[in-house]
Amino acid sequence: MSLFLPVIPYFSFVQFEVGHFRLYSWGLMVGLGFAVGIIVSALLANRAKFNVDYILNLSIIIFIGSFLGARLFYVLFNLDEFNHNWADAFRLYNGGMAYYGGFLLALVFSALYIKIKKLNFWQIADLLVPGMALGNFFGRLGCLAIHDHIGTITAMPWGMEYFGEVRHEPMIYEALSSLAMFFFFLWWRKRLKYQGLLFLTFLVWYSAARLLFDFFRSDDLPFSDARYFGLTAAQHLSVLIIIIVIYIFWRKNHYLVPTQNNEARKIA
Repeated sequence: MSLFLPVIPYFSFVQFEVGHFRLYSWGLMVGLGFAVGIIVSALLANRAKFNVDYILNLSIIIFIGSFLGARLFYVLFNLDEFNHNWADAFRLYNGGMAYYGGFLLALVFSALYIKIKKLNFWQIADLLVPGMALGNFFGRLGCLAIHDHIGTITAMPWGMEYFGEVRHEPMIYEALSSLAMFFFFLWWRKRLKYQGLLFLTFLVWYSAARLLFDFFRSDDLPFSDARYFGLTAAQHLSVLIIIIVIYIFWRKNHYLVPTQNNEARKIA
């Protein structure tokens, strides 16, 4: 039991009404995150004198891929929920999304579009990731509002009280990490030596943060994330992504090219 009173009192903000309309906080915050991410990406593209139309087209593709992938990934790793009624897998209003599934399918869809249009993947990825980081911030605030990922019991004073127990709130940690990522990327983006470095850093940062913060997710509640060999599915994917990025850095002469400000510098 905590020796301190929890700093964050329990709250729940699942839905609210505006006139005759019922709005759900998670969907509203995720939608806000998408909108803000698109605006940031479009502004950065405009400053880089890159055709903003490509960014707007990609935004639609990313939205569709994220939505489909997040649901598919959730269903695949929670098959027990749908054994008796597979129609529930298509009832999206019942909830059930997984970030990595949405990210990976959106990445595949985006890469196909970029290849068809014969664009520079690394350049576009670097333009998108600051907006993605800020979008993640709002999305995780949506998760916080509905408490869909309650944490482990803690004695720390920044815990949140859940029905008599003080627990971590991992979504606060993820939201703050994403916000820090956004501001760091805004500062660092003009200092890059290689195209794609911002995107690869995003992958490592998010994966490392997810690997760490998932240890603070509950494993003793009926709706806790499933564990596979002691780790969540997202943690296993995080490890794999970090390994892939390390390999790309190791073979950077093959995969990466210098930025315009670093063309004269020999790639070490």
